[in-house]
Amino acid sequence: MNLAKLAMDGSSEGPIKWVYNQMYETMSAANNIIYHALRIPETERSAVQKRSLGEAYFMRAFTHYMIAYRYGRPDNGVPFVKYEDFTDYAKQINGIPTQQATVMDNYKLIVEDLQKAADNLDWFKDYSTDNYGRATKDAALGYMVKTYAFWAQHDKAQWPRFRLLSTRFRTKASVESIVLSTIFSICDIIVRNARDPVQFQNDCLQIGAVGELIGNSLFPLLCIK
Repeated sequence: MNLAKLAMDGSSEGPIKWVYNQMYETMSAANNIIYHALRIPETERSAVQKRSLGEAYFMRAFTHYMIAYRYGRPDNGVPFVKYEDFTDYAKQINGIPTQQATVMDNYKLIVEDLQKAADNLDWFKDYSTDNYGRATKDAALGYMVKTYAFWAQHDKAQWPRFRLLSTRFRTKASVESIVLSTIFSICDIIVRNARDPVQFQNDCLQIGAVGELIGNSLFPLLCIK
């Protein structure tokens, strides 16, 4: 089965088909929320409306990311469109999303949405326990770091941005969020390539390259706490 070309045999790709469809359905819902929320002047948005807009930006970025890194290629991106860019919403809402030229174009758009999410959301430490599970500024920045890491696989010029944002993330986010993001990212990479020995080895080397970053900043923070 060729994931990049979506050449499926109809018998073994059930979970993958589910992810593809579910992510685009969620992306569409987030797109609708963003489109309508932006029609409310920024100065008139309530705290809940601002948070909801941030959560919608986060979910659009998250689902876009889940599709992009699985199916995108340097010479062929995945379909994506922003409803707020529509000039004729009633007509374009039923159209086919624009195929991005490269997966790097997708990553650029994902980063933009994650930044907008971060701008509209609070830090995890500022959420009450009954709001745990919501998207947070920590989560948005964490996924931005992760997106830059994937982007840098194709464009080495993105590594400085990855390092800079990693520094910002680890100095501003809660220790709990850093731990969860780091563990999730490493596990995701290893599991994703477990059946490809060459890529698995390359990923392990990449993880080792950021080992100094983790060892010199994360674990001292944990010890201090």
